[in-house]
Amino acid sequence: DGARLPYYNFEIRTTRRDEAALSCCRGRDSMWIDFQAKADVSREFFEDIERVLRPLGFRKHWAKGVDNTDPAYLVEQFPQISEFVKLVKSLDPLGKFRNERTESWLLSIEDILTKAAKG
Repeated sequence: DGARLPYYNFEIRTTRRDEAALSCCRGRDSMWIDFQAKADVSREFFEDIERVLRPLGFRKHWAKGVDNTDPAYLVEQFPQISEFVKLVKSLDPLGKFRNERTESWLLSIEDILTKAAKG
């Protein structure tokens, strides 16, 4: 049925602010809307959801489809992401704990940070 939404469950919850570098709650109390869906049929749905939530400054959970999100937006939302990228490179210089997807994502973030530094 083409009229059905591609997610099968969702939850809404709140979390108090914290100061963890890459936390969705860094510096602010947050409300979470967690859609659980099958990735292969949900990409367009999540693109639409992100477009609606972007003006509200949504932050994506790191374990939940960051490869579907514009890396430039992630750099805006997580000011300490450059420190994270440096740590990844220093702690895993040979990429043993990375796969093609995470490597591509990290390279995209690095490219954005490099361009921003050059002004």
